[in-house]
Amino acid sequence: LGSILSWDLNDRPDLENRALQAKKALQAMMPNVFRNPHVSTHVKRMLYMAIPMNLLLWGCETWALKESDWNILRVFHTSSIRRIFNLSMAEVQENRIRNVDLYPMFEIDPIDNIVASRQLRWLGKIAMMKETRLPRKFINAWHPNPRPVGRPLTTIRHTYLRALKLIDELDESDSAGKLDGWMRTIRLNPPDWETRRLALTPHIIGFQSPTNIE
Repeated sequence: LGSILSWDLNDRPDLENRALQAKKALQAMMPNVFRNPHVSTHVKRMLYMAIPMNLLLWGCETWALKESDWNILRVFHTSSIRRIFNLSMAEVQENRIRNVDLYPMFEIDPIDNIVASRQLRWLGKIAMMKETRLPRKFINAWHPNPRPVGRPLTTIRHTYLRALKLIDELDESDSAGKLDGWMRTIRLNPPDWETRRLALTPHIIGFQSPTNIE
């Protein structure tokens, strides 16, 4: 599928390209799959996760997501569910259907949880790597040059800390985020880590065994 690397290391071009590909796939599947009355909701959800969602989130394990980027993902997810159920905005407003009401209709999880689950799976793999592996080295890498004036840019570290907070691995006041701490937690009890990760997306099926994150 490929990824787009920007000169300034911004993930927005890659995210927008992934969203475009996912929209095309969703549109192509709409008449024969998602609007087909003979296809069950369960099958529609599985196909939605297998094709449009995988196209959208390809490479999300290493995305440094700003709030505006999260909004792109949320809009795609909720608008896709509305299209699958053929809900117009007029019906949504008339019946006061909120975004959180759409997830139970499709028996699916919020995209924040889906992304976090994928990122935590990648973090689990990094924690089990030898310290000589490049991904393991990069997770603790830093640059010695002085930081520019102003608020620091959003990095992959911020996104990982957000995911860790969703499974209560970090306290809300722990802004530094002790990376060595969660890596030690994974190595000590991989099944427990995987169980908590899977709990973020209880509606998604087909995961590997909780004991298999190596």
